[in-house]
Amino acid sequence: MKAYTIKSSQKLFICLIAAMVIGLFGWLLVLPFVSGVNHPPEPDSYWILVPFSMIMILLMVYLLCQVYKSKVIMDEEEIVLVSAFSRRTLSFDEIRGYRFTGKVLLVEPFDRSKKKIKISSSYEGYDEIENWFVHSYPNLDREEAEMEEREILMNPVLGKTEEERAVKLTKARKTAKVLNWISGLIAVWAFFLGDIPAVVAAILIPLVAIIVVKLSEGLIKITAKRESAFPSVMPAILPSTMSLGMRGMIFYNLFDIQEFWAPMWCTTLLYLILLISVKAFRFRKKNDIVLSIMLLLFVLGYSYGSVTCLNCSLDNSVPKKYSVVVLGKRISKGKSDTYYIKLAPWAGLKTSDEIDVPKKIYEITSTGKTVDLFLRPGVLKISWFTVGQPFPKSGL
Repeated sequence: MKAYTIKSSQKLFICLIAAMVIGLFGWLLVLPFVSGVNHPPEPDSYWILVPFSMIMILLMVYLLCQVYKSKVIMDEEEIVLVSAFSRRTLSFDEIRGYRFTGKVLLVEPFDRSKKKIKISSSYEGYDEIENWFVHSYPNLDREEAEMEEREILMNPVLGKTEEERAVKLTKARKTAKVLNWISGLIAVWAFFLGDIPAVVAAILIPLVAIIVVKLSEGLIKITAKRESAFPSVMPAILPSTMSLGMRGMIFYNLFDIQEFWAPMWCTTLLYLILLISVKAFRFRKKNDIVLSIMLLLFVLGYSYGSVTCLNCSLDNSVPKKYSVVVLGKRISKGKSDTYYIKLAPWAGLKTSDEIDVPKKIYEITSTGKTVDLFLRPGVLKISWFTVGQPFPKSGL
């Protein structure tokens, strides 16, 4: 019998995180009862603060128990996964095979009523466990991919002969690969330069990907497993979507958000109709539901980014300059610092507003002084502005 526990480095990391979280929320938990505290929370917030703090503390305690109790036990007849509050056992005769999900080894039984065993790479000796399964059981993803390919080569709809079907499958894989590479290059081009051709190309490439799926006779999928026989165009959709969304958030400031929603929801609806037409959304399994939710989030990101970038990058109008008083400034610390300035009401606004600005703008502005803002109407009638300079900054 051999037992594998969580790596010492992982235990130490979890302990440090748990200690900090428990300390923070423990303090917040007793804060209402400590006298002499400057700026104590409002009494009305205690109803949220106290239960939330208790939940976070209990969550960290559970995490600590999980880390120190979890282990994988392998003997001559079975594998056992022990966690803080559960124990799963599969005899070697019950195991159908294995899959890889990221850095997790998933052990599946023949009997679907039995629960799968998940072994993460955070266990000591994970490579040894993985190697044993690779040499003892079939890779189920690979088997399914081989079965998919056999079904494709036997499908008379795709051609009269097996050779003709094989040629179509090879062509589909090459098409998806080229499209995915082109999308990656366009995404970089659109994010760093943001000129009109780049933005238009980034908007069109996900739509082209969906059209390619529609015309592929089912050989190309929107999403597919890593080892699937079917090529996927998700690598063509994802980079451009992220590029548009990030550029929209980082480089452009929308002034009149009310005018933004109509084109955004129209774009979302159109995109959803296209995806539904190629059966991109599936709800048979838990993984299908997760993928469908992620796809919906990508659609929203695409809609936001495409509307924002199109509205702003195509706007060649002469901006109207405003010198606005800075009421305050602050820095939000994190993996990358974010710089904010608080502006006095301007251009018809009745309340002050806080915006994030580049570090250079932040450093040269002072509270009580003015900063130049340049307001444009937008080609989609969504007014937007730049800070400190009349043109949006480049990503380079």
